[in-house]
Amino acid sequence: ELTMAIAKRGVGQSTGVDYLPRNIGRATAHARQGAMGRDVQFVCRDLHAWVPDQKYDVLLSIDAFEHIDDPCAFLRRMTDLIAPGGIAVLAFGPLFHSPFGDHMWDFFRLQVPWRGVLFSAQAVLRVRRECFRPTDPANAHPQVAGGLNLMRYSDFLEHVRRTGWAFDFL
Repeated sequence: ELTMAIAKRGVGQSTGVDYLPRNIGRATAHARQGAMGRDVQFVCRDLHAWVPDQKYDVLLSIDAFEHIDDPCAFLRRMTDLIAPGGIAVLAFGPLFHSPFGDHMWDFFRLQVPWRGVLFSAQAVLRVRRECFRPTDPANAHPQVAGGLNLMRYSDFLEHVRRTGWAFDFL
């Protein structure tokens, strides 16, 4: 949605990248329905290994950082994707140690915050597997399709410090 919204504003070429084929399939279908043409492309790749044809003026990482296996390595990798003078904008969803950090809000009608505190990881993942994602046999949060890295905000700040990134705004 964000990739298409940016393209509709006249940004030019926008590329959406995701690790999960189901997300790329859904995005591609929406782009076709919206007659987005060549301004938008979607790529199903592992960002750690992807080598794009070009560098980007703006790199947006939206609601993905809490899913990256090695956030420090990913921050280093981002420098290879950004053109000279380009910027990166990072925004991420709830980190694991927060009221809805298990990322299961779409699975329940009644939202119960802090499920990870109230129930064991095994119980939460069993409900996820048996009721909502039978094709994803994960037994630990990092194993779910798309992964959850269990990162805390303090971990994020440490990754940024270790990689030498600087904030214009935090």
